[in-house]
Amino acid sequence: MHELIISYRIDTTDEHIVEAHLRACDTRFMSLSADADALPAYAKKLATRARRCEAWAGKVLVGLVALYCNDSHSRTAFISNVSVLPEWGGKGIATRLLCSATELARLTGMQEIRLEVDRGNIRAIGLYRKAGYAALPGASPAMSMARLTDT
Repeated sequence: MHELIISYRIDTTDEHIVEAHLRACDTRFMSLSADADALPAYAKKLATRARRCEAWAGKVLVGLVALYCNDSHSRTAFISNVSVLPEWGGKGIATRLLCSATELARLTGMQEIRLEVDRGNIRAIGLYRKAGYAALPGASPAMSMARLTDT
């Protein structure tokens, strides 16, 4: 049985916890690159350069939203990762983490948040729309979506 108490934190993970979480979430992270070192490097980048909104059940990282709030010129944050362990899906964790990410971006002076999602990932697109994101024009395989931080 799952521990029902979820605690939400900011920036407490290290690269090893992030990597283990991504491996446990979904095999799509295994296709980041043919290079076997791609996932550890990606996890390290998230742990050292991104802001992280985290959901914990005890000592287990069950959800993660990683975003970059470093573009002070455009004041646009970019969400690089949204992931929840499969057995914790459907409990509102991703929605709450996206709300936390919006607040974190706002508090760091960002006016907009953007992300990219595969056009075929209908479930994720629905989640992002529910969280206030709208599709941006473009014809690439990935759909770009954005929302303002003050709404």
